[in-house]
Amino acid sequence: MFDLDGTLRYNKPSSLHFFLDCAVRLGVEDNPENRRRAIRWAHRYWAQPENLVNNLRLYFERDERFLIDYSSQYLEAFGCDKKQAALLSVEVNRMMIDEFNPIDSVPVDVFETLEYLRSQEFRLAIVTNRHEPCSKQLDSLGLSPYFEMTVIAGVINRWKPEAGIFTYALDKMGINSSEALYVGDNYYSDVVGAQQVGLSPVLIDPEGIFPEADCQVISRLGDLITLDYKMIK
Repeated sequence: MFDLDGTLRYNKPSSLHFFLDCAVRLGVEDNPENRRRAIRWAHRYWAQPENLVNNLRLYFERDERFLIDYSSQYLEAFGCDKKQAALLSVEVNRMMIDEFNPIDSVPVDVFETLEYLRSQEFRLAIVTNRHEPCSKQLDSLGLSPYFEMTVIAGVINRWKPEAGIFTYALDKMGINSSEALYVGDNYYSDVVGAQQVGLSPVLIDPEGIFPEADCQVISRLGDLITLDYKMIK
């Protein structure tokens, strides 16, 4: 089972890095530790089920008050004090709206890995915290043929890292958690969530955002085929 965004499909450029790049252009100090801390904060922010539904709605509606508040918190995580973050949040948010125009990107190794897994008769599914169905996008990206099922959190109203979304997927596939891997890029929602129900998690972490991760860690999806699958066969 796979997460979608940041695992199979990427924004190019990354929204998290583009935001921080905008802040640097406005004079905020940049260094690897500040950037890693900020990105960890963003991963945790989007893995809070008690706030997730409303936050996603406001984010995609581009609610100005929400975006400015989110921007201010992200800037604080990047090393700004509260006053500087409050002052810069409006400008950074404006820059994001005006300049951030990402394209969908699916790395070549994603298709190579999915082809290999399918050739080894693995059953494949997507479990994502999207708030709306995304079948048209999956079709356009060429991902649909590989997956027998896509579970959309917003459709079933169960959100990672809550156990319910994982058990829903397992039930639909008719398998036990001990028979499956879950692959994702957000430690807080993907790894913690999978571990709650006994799924074996694999974390994609090319930038070393989560050095303490207590699971198998890979740098790109292509590394998945090098792992030992005996645990689930």
